[in-house]
Amino acid sequence: MSRYPEYFESYGRKEPQAINHIPITFAAGKPDMGYFDMLSSNPARLNRFMKAMASTSSSIPIAGIYDFSWLVDTVKENPNLNRAVLVDVGGGMGHAIKAIHGEFPQLPLGRFVLQDTPDTVEAGKALNEPELAQIQRLAINFHKEPPVRGRSQSRHTPHKAYRMESK
Repeated sequence: MSRYPEYFESYGRKEPQAINHIPITFAAGKPDMGYFDMLSSNPARLNRFMKAMASTSSSIPIAGIYDFSWLVDTVKENPNLNRAVLVDVGGGMGHAIKAIHGEFPQLPLGRFVLQDTPDTVEAGKALNEPELAQIQRLAINFHKEPPVRGRSQSRHTPHKAYRMESK
């Protein structure tokens, strides 16, 4: 049953102004938590969420939709440039990086950066996937400016990737 009437009675009919005090955490009885903190507080729920994200990712192709050959050319033209080639914001377990690198193996894996919540970054590291051993994993707060900006960023919101060039 929806708790929207109670939520709006408590907070008014306005958009949430922070990462907490949002309808889903209110309905779960944890209004002071942000969504991902609430998920992390319940391992079974977090596991279901991660499986759902992985399932969604497998049904939406990552490689093949966007042509990263321009990025390969940029790396070839600037071999000594020491900056991130691709920053995957909200990259989860690294499935997008694996798919992109699988299609464009000329891109140096050590210059891929995966940014996600601290728990997600740790969960990804714990998988010990050899094909992702070289990537840089960085825990971030999604509500603050990203600390690493690459030539291309892939942002999952949720699972709509788009390119943002850094200036």
